[in-house]
Amino acid sequence: MRRVFFIALILLFAGFFSGYAQDNEQAVVSDGSGLLDVTAIMDKLEQKRQSIHHFQSEFEQIKVIMPFEETERSTGLFLFKAPDRVIWEFNQPERTKVLVKGSRGFVISPAVKQVQIFRIDEYNRFDFLLAGLGKPIYQFLDDFSMQCAGDTLEDGTPVYVFVMEPINESLSSVVSQCEITVSAVELVPLSTKIIETSGDITTLIFSGININSDMDDSLFEYVIPPDYEVIDYR
Repeated sequence: MRRVFFIALILLFAGFFSGYAQDNEQAVVSDGSGLLDVTAIMDKLEQKRQSIHHFQSEFEQIKVIMPFEETERSTGLFLFKAPDRVIWEFNQPERTKVLVKGSRGFVISPAVKQVQIFRIDEYNRFDFLLAGLGKPIYQFLDDFSMQCAGDTLEDGTPVYVFVMEPINESLSSVVSQCEITVSAVELVPLSTKIIETSGDITTLIFSGININSDMDDSLFEYVIPPDYEVIDYR
């Protein structure tokens, strides 16, 4: 389940800021020190989170493995349908789908004809697979300390940069720090960077974000083929 655990961490950080603003006003202004009022930003993000029923985005995941700086790249598609249906579909280098429907999750690996099944509830970390869209954003502050600063990308896009450090023991044993870059205009995540305690660095870049377009329920239906190996972690 190691891969699923790191997927869960990435989804937490990316989904934490999955609100969507429909106007162009800044959420907050600098307090003069370069740091911004995290609470004010989160208030606005939470209002938008509650209005999101469908969420779709393409993503690219880049992982740098230390100490030899070996790089792994993967791309895919993320789908969310309220209140509790999620797909993370990795297209390369190996096709893998993570499907969440209610309290059950599946990791589907067609290349090896295998399905892993796990349970999602409020008592385990796999509820992060809902990408922050399934529960109030403020609940994630139980696990992280946070600072926020304003910045501007090379193309002139104003952004908020959040630096988060885990205060939860189970997370701090795996993750040292993460950095999340969010559009200050649209309030959507542009990228996340996770630094693990091993030194490995994982970056997730989002593109093609689509909010509240129609999404068919059949996308989240799955029947395990009879010739697949089933590993049940529940």
